[in-house]
Amino acid sequence: GLGLTANDSRIYRWDGSTWTWVGGFGIGGPYNAFPTGYEAVYTLTNDGTNVYAGFGATAGDADIWRSSGTTGTQIGGDGTGWTAATYETVLSMSYFGGNLYAGLGLTAGDAEVYRYNGATWTKIGGDTLNGSWDSSSYEGVYSLANDGTNLYAGLGATAGDNEVYRWNGAAWTKIGGDAVSGSFTNTHTIVRSLIYDDGKLYNGLNAAARDSEVWT
Repeated sequence: GLGLTANDSRIYRWDGSTWTWVGGFGIGGPYNAFPTGYEAVYTLTNDGTNVYAGFGATAGDADIWRSSGTTGTQIGGDGTGWTAATYETVLSMSYFGGNLYAGLGLTAGDAEVYRYNGATWTKIGGDTLNGSWDSSSYEGVYSLANDGTNLYAGLGATAGDNEVYRWNGAAWTKIGGDAVSGSFTNTHTIVRSLIYDDGKLYNGLNAAARDSEVWT
């Protein structure tokens, strides 16, 4: 997923030897349904059959499209789950247990998580919902990961906002940041990336120059 400025959102597919441009501005293909104007493809995930692409950068661009490989269908944003004009970017996604999870945001108050069951979107995180963070203090949910049972969300954007929360299907618990469980202090700004592997959750942090760190 590529891009940064208007009409730069493009998706390429790698088959092990060759890259193929499969969607984006000016061409057909499985993503030809999405309109021009998107700046970037910020996040991609799949459910084993379909690929999901999360777009954004400016107000009104926080949309999600699904491709079966032959057609593209918008399933999130523009009043489908949330009003895209309220959010700039779909920053992160994760799929497990038959549900697609999307992390939104970019500006203060936008750090929220939505869950899609294949038919309906439900807000499950942000605004202190289900014991989560107060989204007015956080700009975005920059990363999502799962261990097959729990969902993990990485927050941030400004100093002191780098925190990790765990969702067990019913409630959120802060597990990282503020030195919780011996974790990092809030001198960084963003939990930029998360991945779960072999019983451990890894997260990548960033702040100022040369402040990039990995914690597990």
